Amino acid sequence: MDAFSPQMHKFECRTVFRRLYREICLSAVTKVFSSADLAQSFCEAIEDSMEVQFMSVDCGFETAAQRHSNNLVQGSRHWNKLKSNQTCLFCLRRHPEYILTCEHAICETCVKTFGTIHARGETVLEISACFLCAGPGRLKVAPKPVTAGIRILSIDGGGVRGVVPLEFLTLLQDILGPELSVCSLFDQAFGTSSGLFMKHWDVVHCAKVFDSFTRKLFGIHLTKGRKFWTRFRDYFRCWLSDSCYSDEVLDRLLQEVFGTDRKIFDADPNGTVGCKVAVTATTISDASAFLFSNYNGSQRREESCGKNSPLADVGLGEHRLTGYKMVRMPDVEREPFIWEA
Repeated sequence: MDAFSPQMHKFECRTVFRRLYREICLSAVTKVFSSADLAQSFCEAIEDSMEVQFMSVDCGFETAAQRHSNNLVQGSRHWNKLKSNQTCLFCLRRHPEYILTCEHAICETCVKTFGTIHARGETVLEISACFLCAGPGRLKVAPKPVTAGIRILSIDGGGVRGVVPLEFLTLLQDILGPELSVCSLFDQAFGTSSGLFMKHWDVVHCAKVFDSFTRKLFGIHLTKGRKFWTRFRDYFRCWLSDSCYSDEVLDRLLQEVFGTDRKIFDADPNGTVGCKVAVTATTISDASAFLFSNYNGSQRREESCGKNSPLADVGLGEHRLTGYKMVRMPDVEREPFIWEA
């Protein structure tokens, strides 16, 4: 019923189906049914059903969105078993951007269609129940306002250098005051350090956690006063592993901070979604650029994106700068954890 949005002209229903949907439906059911006549009959049944539902909308008994949500609720016993991180199951048309607490993913358009305005303000939308599983799936999100400009935070650094942008954010928070969180000023955050946004921490708490983290990881290694053989062993390990610091200690500390079970594209335990976050990374083999993100994006980048850039001819040994790829596993159970990203 997406073809009949509010205040739109009521085109003849069967004409809409035959022009927009029939070819796609026939192609899909042909792959399921061995008989072409059976596939044809199934498409005709879909067309008849669409006309019946259109009459309910046309007479003003309900909106197209209400009709669509009722259809989803009727099939909840089937939708309950399905999960996808690449397709919004509410509309089957777009990539999902958010995940409800029931673990069903939803696109931003469907949030605006089925969500209600939260008491906090007109820019905050809330979903209190999931139509797919008929369960208490919750979500509270503030989509980017139509009148807002581009609000992106890019954090450079990595390792102990992450303290520098933290200091800048702390100064910005001091200017804003305690009533307005610096995190609420941005729609997207990119960089190698993103705990501030993934965990919904305030800047002061993030700085304390970061200070404790770096002292545990970097503070005790190769310090003065250690025995010769201990230092020799550490140097030898650095030479073998191409790293001066223990990856086991790093993994353990990351798990302590971010937990061991929450994925980067996952539902927030409280159902509250902050800004979109992407963590930059490269492969060890050829330094190809990748993004670990808690969103999908409304469109897919073309494979040629970046190849025509002035930077495309910059040499990296035998490799060239050819843009980046987003990490999104086809199986929702194999999504990377936050501590891994």
